[in-house]
Parts: sequence; C-alpha cells; structure tokens
Amino acid sequence: MGEPASDAVALARLRATRVAPRPSDLPALRTLKAAAGRAGRILVDVHVSTGPGLLLGWLEGSEATDGFERGVVRREPSQGVLLTFAACLRACWPDPDMEPYPGRAVPDGQVLAALAAVASPATGPGEDHSGSERHHKGAIRLLRATGHIDPDISCIRLGPLVALWAPSDVAVLRAFHDRLPAFAPEDAR
Repeated sequence: MGEPASDAVALARLRATRVAPRPSDLPALRTLKAAAGRAGRILVDVHVSTGPGLLLGWLEGSEATDGFERGVVRREPSQGVLLTFAACLRACWPDPDMEPYPGRAVPDGQVLAALAAVASPATGPGEDHSGSERHHKGAIRLLRATGHIDPDISCIRLGPLVALWAPSDVAVLRAFHDRLPAFAPEDAR
C-alpha cells in the first residue's frame, strides 16, 4: 500500500485539530482547497489567538447525516448547555444585524449574570445561585472544549465553529435574537 497523498494528510490533520494555521503559500492553499472540495468539504477562514486559521466545513448538501448505521452519532447537548450557549451568543453578538462570528469578547460574569436572572426570575437579589452557577461554569468549559466558545482567551468570545453556521441558521437566530438570555445592567442592582 502506498503513502497517502500529502493533501489527504493535510485534510486529516485539519479535521483532527479543528483549526489549523492558514498557509501563507498560495499554491499550498489552492491545493488544500481543491482537496477539500473533492471530499465534499470547504475551508472556512477564521481568526484565532494565534492568527489567521482554517476550519474544515461541509459543502452545502454534503454534510454527513445522522444514524448509527452510517457511523455518525450526534450527542444532544443538555438544556443547561444550550441555555448557557444562548447566553454566550447574546452577550458576544449584541447586534443581530452584524455577523455573529467572531463577535465581541465579554467577561464570564456577564454571561453568568444573565443566566442567574433566567434561572430564578422569581427569587430576589442575594439568593444563592452557586449550584446553578457551577453547572453553567461547567457548560462554559464544555463549550470551550468543543469550539463553540474560543478556548484560547480568558473571557468569553464565540468560537470558530460559529463561523460554520449556514446563512439560513443565522437568519433564524436573528429573528429570535431578542429572546436570548441577556444581562441587563439593572440586574446588577
């Protein structure tokens, strides 16, 4: 059996590392884009803490479908993780007329305050929310590990996977942007 082609190895490396540095060599970039296209994939430009990068996405209509028999099993996130990500999304994407990625960076406390307000709107100020806050902090760690939140900075900023969202998905989120959990300065009183 022969050696795998270098572009196949480069695509496998990109898939394994999620984000790779963008090649400065134009012919190498063209070769990588062509290899991605032959595999039903696209390269998406992202900016990470180390500089410009590439993320491997799917050509529209080429994404693998779910199904154990197909070898693709998607794990559904818990309601707590979804709620935490919704608060991160609203905090980092304050203007729905703009593109969500990369969004702005916000302190963790802003997201946690929005989540505390949602978790128990009926309770008064000074209530102990330490249990739910621990769960939300755990969800933030999970979202960093999966690339939904940038794992390389100390505050919260949307991660490179958000750059893969289809325009139709972003349009739906724009329509419901005002329903995402948000921190209001009056909540801090």
